[in-house]
Amino acid sequence: MEYGLFMKANSPNSRKSTIMFTDIVGYSKMVEKKEKKALQLLEEHNQILTLIIEKNNGKIIKHIGDSIFAEFNSVLNCTSSAIKIQSDLRKRNDISRKNQKIIIRIGIHTGTVYEREDDLFGIDVNLCSRIEGIAPRGGIAASSDLIEKLTKSDNIYSREIGYVNLKNIRKPKLLYKIYYDNNEFTNETQVDLQKNQIENGTDIVDIEDFQSAEISSVGILILKNITDDKDDNIGEIITERLIFHFQKIKEINMPNINDSQHFKDSDLPLSEIARRLEINNLIYGNISKTNNQLIINLNMLDTTKGDVVWSEKYKENENNLGILCGKIIDSLLVHFDVDVPDKIKKLISTSISSKPKALKYYYKGMSYIENTKTTEDLKNAKSNFNNAIKEDHNFVESIAQLSITSEKLGYHHEADKYIQEAIQLAEELGNESSLAVVYNCAGILYKTWNKYNKAIPFFKKAIKIQLHLEDQFTEAKTLSSLAGCYNNTKDPETALRLLSKSISIKEEIGEGRSLAYSYAELGNTNVTTGDLSA
Repeated sequence: MEYGLFMKANSPNSRKSTIMFTDIVGYSKMVEKKEKKALQLLEEHNQILTLIIEKNNGKIIKHIGDSIFAEFNSVLNCTSSAIKIQSDLRKRNDISRKNQKIIIRIGIHTGTVYEREDDLFGIDVNLCSRIEGIAPRGGIAASSDLIEKLTKSDNIYSREIGYVNLKNIRKPKLLYKIYYDNNEFTNETQVDLQKNQIENGTDIVDIEDFQSAEISSVGILILKNITDDKDDNIGEIITERLIFHFQKIKEINMPNINDSQHFKDSDLPLSEIARRLEINNLIYGNISKTNNQLIINLNMLDTTKGDVVWSEKYKENENNLGILCGKIIDSLLVHFDVDVPDKIKKLISTSISSKPKALKYYYKGMSYIENTKTTEDLKNAKSNFNNAIKEDHNFVESIAQLSITSEKLGYHHEADKYIQEAIQLAEELGNESSLAVVYNCAGILYKTWNKYNKAIPFFKKAIKIQLHLEDQFTEAKTLSSLAGCYNNTKDPETALRLLSKSISIKEEIGEGRSLAYSYAELGNTNVTTGDLSA
């Protein structure tokens, strides 16, 4: 990836424009099943869309995998192009086999764009990308800004979806669905439209009751290792720690480590990675090591204008990872004008182990756990956790994860032995953050063993610490786990209360991905209460 692409000088030119984002539904799965066939379909898709876009006085800004980003000289040309694309694809799909259909989503919007290096940036570009994400399969979603510029004589059929809360867009946006023709328009009521959108995950809100919060969206790419030792995962370790701590700060919305891992060594432009992560700021950089000295160079791209708005260089001994992460986070919080409680600052500057080798083994084990596909992955995770403990006998987080891994491998007695050891050691050491991790792991194990009355006290202890540390991100997940225990002890009222709190926290901090777990548990609760209408 070319990191030197963006410079602070030469401000980009701004202009009013109408833009379009498209995306093929399920293309990644197509590639997994038959790459050659998927590429053939992509080529056909590109030919169809390119011809229609150009005929409607549009310009393709860039092809991004299976997506197209295009700009038009008028609102009507953009809208007509979108309708023609979906109409032609529908006719094509009507005479195609199921595995040969090309189904896309289209999002269209008009606003201000900033041009730099043959690319377009701006809040409105980010907004259009999010609009595409909520468009129905084979359909078109448009902003109210675009709809308002159409006239009755344009003969465009549209219906209001409602105010939609789009990820990392401060205020909900009034969106519309655009129809192929009057027949399709009359065959769907607004009630049906909203019901279908909600079932597909669209967050439609009551704009009168909605309260927006000042939250900055930031992503971090895995730090690029530029030393000769390519097996050294210190870049991943530091990236994971930064993400872990940022997720405790409610004023910052940050994608998780798995999202960052997905774009490791990606050839996509930085601007496109940011759009796919649905963030407005992207941190990237490299790390090198000489003896025990770490040197980190970091930059942050603001995608709203395509500028690098923050750059820093750090030098620190690898034994002081906690101090290093604290310096980086403190500098970024100053940039975003965010103040955090002293207890969180202290927590950030404290490393979970003072032994660099132990940390490397631990995070390598966690990487295997979070991306487990085979039994071999679990065995590798277990081996790394064991090595971490050999390097640091007081590494309670590693002992707790060793117990979880042992359980997944079917070693129940071993798992119980390790979790008891972790609990005893964590309580002796008295570190709050470590205790929260261990108590949560204990709760998970007892829940797995259907010992719900034993799991509940551990989850409650973990939540008590998480509340004190103001760790909302972890608290929300633990609340869901605790609710699952109450579901199984026939106390659905308590489960509903806990799930309601979990969902509320996740919505507040923008953690949409893990909302699915809370909603799944909510479904179990409704089954328990006999309420099948929710």
